[in-house]
Amino acid sequence: MRIGILAKRSGCKVVVIRHFEKQGLLSAPPRALSGQRNYGEADIARVIFIVRRLESGVGLTQVMRDLELRDARIKGSGSGSSLE
Repeated sequence: MRIGILAKRSGCKVVVIRHFEKQGLLSAPPRALSGQRNYGEADIARVIFIVRRLESGVGLTQVMRDLELRDARIKGSGSGSSLE
């Protein structure tokens, strides 16, 4: 899905999603031949998770740690669609 659709479905602005990529919170997705980002369903859950953690007052460093733990749990369970 394109970045605008990810933004709409996650409730997050496009500029913020790009910022998350630059900060290393969100991996840069594969790109279509046209150069457009091609996000997956798991990216929606990840963006929502990041936003919720930041809105709760958690700092960027802690959000990165939380994402590492979350990724390890998802990898261990074999599921990429878990929202925590």
